[in-house]
Amino acid sequence: MLRHRQIILGLSILVVVGSISSAIGYAAYIRSESYRQSVEQQVGDYLGLRTTIHGVTPMSSSSRKFSGIDIFLPSLVEPTFRCTDAIWRLNAGDHGNQVALDLNSGTLVLDSNDLGPEEYKAMLESGLGHDFQALGLAAVQLNGFDIAWKRNNIAFVIQGTEGDVRFAPEGTGHAVLTAKRFNGSELSAPLKVDALFTPGAGLEFHHVSLDIPPVPIGVLGLGRILRSEINSGWFNGAITLRDDAESQQITIRGALGEVRLEELAASLLDQPVRGRVDIMLDEAVISQRELETLTFRGSLSDVRLDDVAQLANVPGLTGLVNLRVQQARVVGRTLEHASVVGDAASIPLEAITKLIGRGVVTGELRVKINGLLVENNEVKWADISVDAVGAPGKPGTISRELVLGIAKDVLGVDLGRLASILPETIEYVDLGVKVLVDRGKLRFAGSHGDDGMCVLTIRDPILGRPISVFDAPKYTYELDDLIDKLRERLKQYELEDVQHWLESKRQADNDDG
Repeated sequence: MLRHRQIILGLSILVVVGSISSAIGYAAYIRSESYRQSVEQQVGDYLGLRTTIHGVTPMSSSSRKFSGIDIFLPSLVEPTFRCTDAIWRLNAGDHGNQVALDLNSGTLVLDSNDLGPEEYKAMLESGLGHDFQALGLAAVQLNGFDIAWKRNNIAFVIQGTEGDVRFAPEGTGHAVLTAKRFNGSELSAPLKVDALFTPGAGLEFHHVSLDIPPVPIGVLGLGRILRSEINSGWFNGAITLRDDAESQQITIRGALGEVRLEELAASLLDQPVRGRVDIMLDEAVISQRELETLTFRGSLSDVRLDDVAQLANVPGLTGLVNLRVQQARVVGRTLEHASVVGDAASIPLEAITKLIGRGVVTGELRVKINGLLVENNEVKWADISVDAVGAPGKPGTISRELVLGIAKDVLGVDLGRLASILPETIEYVDLGVKVLVDRGKLRFAGSHGDDGMCVLTIRDPILGRPISVFDAPKYTYELDDLIDKLRERLKQYELEDVQHWLESKRQADNDDG
């Protein structure tokens, strides 16, 4: 009996010692160079990319620490993925054993600018083109990562990234990340990244959304998207990217403030138009680097009329325009819909009446847009007040030639008999008109008088009392016909001639002063 007990005790000790010896032997193996090389080879073969792993350290029977991981694309010298250390853990879960992976301190560069379409596709599929459900991978935790996404000269670099990527049983991946820095700039609040994708052979990004706290627009690098440098203003909102090897779409929503109009619209306009933009972007869709749709509301402030005039080839106009866009939608280069109110001031009447060529009005023009509706680049409805006021400290004047010409051409009334009575230059008391457009039809109303139809009231040159001269015409016009006639009229004037005339007027005014 004693002998049997000794045999059993000996066998028990042998089993225990053997188990310990096996564990020690296995631990020694997974610390060995051959094991490191084996893991490095397996990972590289699985990804289809050159991979280096500098060290493997056992942490428990179900966890490993891998140090110094670098993964390279075939055509690049620098690694596209670099990680200081990664911890692999096998955990029991509701759907069997599941793998969790912690990635600490590293970089991930998704840069298609140095790659062809096939290489870019291969890069994405090497990391995400696998069946993670079959692998049992449930979650990836990121700590202190810098992630760079570069595509067609667009660069988004988020630094100090924390968060996780979780893989659902149905096979989708969902990443929720936060970052402390964006494109090299410290942020006032964390930037948030939310990405939904389906990994595997049919890799598909459903969306990658960046929720961005207030940042200078220059930080976003949107100038590269809009083909113009934007260095002014700030942005606060969300940018959503949908991207694959063949196509790219970016959707922007949020607020833009204190942006220079000449920077924002540089790619849309042939010449710069100065002004300030403060808008709420309901949606801007950029596809293949071209503006596809833009829906917005907001204001354009201190828009320089001389810039607009140059753009429209109507030289000599100056002044400031302020517009409040209640709602607008642009599709390509077509203004599909816009509802606008606003005003314009400090517009010299001399320049405008010189272009008309029928006499001169002195003073300033003030325009108030009570309402303007544009559809498909055409004015469908408008209510606009246009009034003349004398310059500060000076009465406004209108030439006799212009009064007689308007009476004859617009109203069909010949006032030639008054030519000898009226002085060459007449002081006006009230001068204004209301422009009304409705479905392509144009009509006018006055700015004063008992019935609101009087356009011009002058001061009697002898008695000094107000005299109503004429009312607005009671006709309806085709808007397109009038615009065509105006364009033909403007073609008669050369830019240099008008500029010389304006310069002579300014010099004369200076001499008088």
